[in-house]
Amino acid sequence: MDLNELSQRYTGKAASTYNDNRVGGEKWESEQAAFRPILAGIERGANVLDVPVGTGRLIPFYKEFGLNLTGLDISEDMLKEASAAAEECGLTARFEKGDILRLQFDDRTFDAAIAIRLLNWIDTPLFRQAVRELARVSNRHVILGVRYLTSLRDIGAGKGGLLRWIRQKLGKAKRNMRRTGLVYHPKSAVMEAFRELGLVIEESRCVERRSDGTDYFIYRLAKVA
Repeated sequence: MDLNELSQRYTGKAASTYNDNRVGGEKWESEQAAFRPILAGIERGANVLDVPVGTGRLIPFYKEFGLNLTGLDISEDMLKEASAAAEECGLTARFEKGDILRLQFDDRTFDAAIAIRLLNWIDTPLFRQAVRELARVSNRHVILGVRYLTSLRDIGAGKGGLLRWIRQKLGKAKRNMRRTGLVYHPKSAVMEAFRELGLVIEESRCVERRSDGTDYFIYRLAKVA
């Protein structure tokens, strides 16, 4: 999906009610639980880039762990929500309009670059471009949330694994993608992008395993190149 088109989904009421429609849900709470140990691994005082910052859902964690935030979003209305969240939390932060595919920062500007949810709205070539940009502007860490099509050999044994395997083979995940506009990248493509960009997995947390044979993970990656 084109990012400018995507940004139009998160204006006006869609931005102001974004949290109302999600906070407290099982997926939201699982994400929050996964992010705590992931972000706890970033050294205090680090400069972090969060793109898209959205409504600023991670701001309480940035405050708790003593991180310095720069938040980017392509939606000005989402930036307003994030700015209000930072003010309420007592976090001094910088917010700017920006595009994850063309970040307006020099190489190695930040200690960590973070992207959640967005990467499943763009196709695999743009996924690689986005991760490349995040790695470029980061000096050390890249933190990503991504749902992928699990390889059949990794999908798991037992009755639950067999059902997931069958549903993936029958194309349930692909039907979900066509219905929602989301993109579930093949796990092999995600891991290959990490290798190509010199990123190694420091820590990972599973957020959700779906019956359609997809897995949603949050990764803290370290640059080795």
